[in-house]
Amino acid sequence: MKIFTALFFSSKYWPDAAARSAAADAVTAKLGMEPVSVITDGDLPAPAAYAGCDTLLVIPCSGSVQPDILALSRHFSRILLFAAYVRGNFSDELCDAMLCRNAAPTVMDCYGVLRRDGNVTLIRDFSALRRHLRLHAACERVRGGKILMVGAPEPWVISVSREYALYRKQLGVEIEPVSHEELIRLYEATTEAEAQPITEYFAGAKECVEPTGEDIVRCARMASAMVRLIENHGADGMAIACFSLIGRLGVNPCLGVSWLNGETPYFAACEGDIDSAVTMLMMRALQADNPFMANPCLQADDTVNFAHCTAPLRVCGAKREFILRNHHETGVGASPRVLYGTGMRVNMLRYSGVNNTMFLHGGISVPGRYEPNCRTQLCVRADDYGKWTENIQGCHQVLAFGDIAADAAALCALLGVEVV
Repeated sequence: MKIFTALFFSSKYWPDAAARSAAADAVTAKLGMEPVSVITDGDLPAPAAYAGCDTLLVIPCSGSVQPDILALSRHFSRILLFAAYVRGNFSDELCDAMLCRNAAPTVMDCYGVLRRDGNVTLIRDFSALRRHLRLHAACERVRGGKILMVGAPEPWVISVSREYALYRKQLGVEIEPVSHEELIRLYEATTEAEAQPITEYFAGAKECVEPTGEDIVRCARMASAMVRLIENHGADGMAIACFSLIGRLGVNPCLGVSWLNGETPYFAACEGDIDSAVTMLMMRALQADNPFMANPCLQADDTVNFAHCTAPLRVCGAKREFILRNHHETGVGASPRVLYGTGMRVNMLRYSGVNNTMFLHGGISVPGRYEPNCRTQLCVRADDYGKWTENIQGCHQVLAFGDIAADAAALCALLGVEVV
């Protein structure tokens, strides 16, 4: 998704070419965007100027430009209409200059007509404009995203689509299959010295229960190999069939998933869960907090205990206290039990490749019983438990901390994904 920006002037209202040029320069300078087309008296740019752009940012700077705006808008699927004249967007002098030249009625006139097609967003100030530009950038990142599928989805992960082309068709996301052998070769080639920073990172555990020093080193080597695999393929992240890998190699990638999600720009979903990986790609695109993929375990009091062995240590900008355990199901290697705490705003998300929908719901972390389950556990009271159970669309959910619901919903709208 690319944006083409156009400033509209009429010489009827801006007869002085020098004043018109100075106004255009002032607007362009603060926008900080390229390219910007300055359109005067209907002198519309040739289609080559906006080739590949599907969004038009319209900035009316006077009256008598409405037909020009409508004519150019027909070539774009989305319109952002910026009321640049609003006080505070530019200097008082420039805002007043646009106001007295009838920019205000032009904005509302165009908005009323463009709304008929349902593809226009009215933007009042730079704060809202920056948000929309950020969302458009996030949409572009998702649409150009690449996720490695290391192995194949585990047999019990039944909610994902195994038709990888579906993700490209619906979102523009490429799913690239990668063999376990390739990751194993990288793991075997990774030295203890190369993995030392990751080993030291996990050495700060509050307690180490089952893992030995050798377990931690081997898991750190695996984490390093996972990062290298992503970088070698120019990918954004991965979904990894971890149980298959543990069975073959005797090393679990839990610390690797934790490291990727907590300390790198990349991400990883375990059990080969592509839908969780796609959800993480969207969260990374939004620059949301570090994702935690977990199993929801229902409780008698309408809370949900989210549990998994791959939690990131760093959330909300801080590295949390943690205890090192082995992997819950297999007893192999090392996995973190992260002590997140209560009172944290949590978003629960899951994209469905089968339905092209996004489950999105909020909640608050609350005290809960530590269960005989996966190592990290976080008990959440959903904002609406009935709605949560009605719309859930898979076992694993991706938890993001903070309040990102509005941005996530807006991104889904841009991507053509229905929010449930």
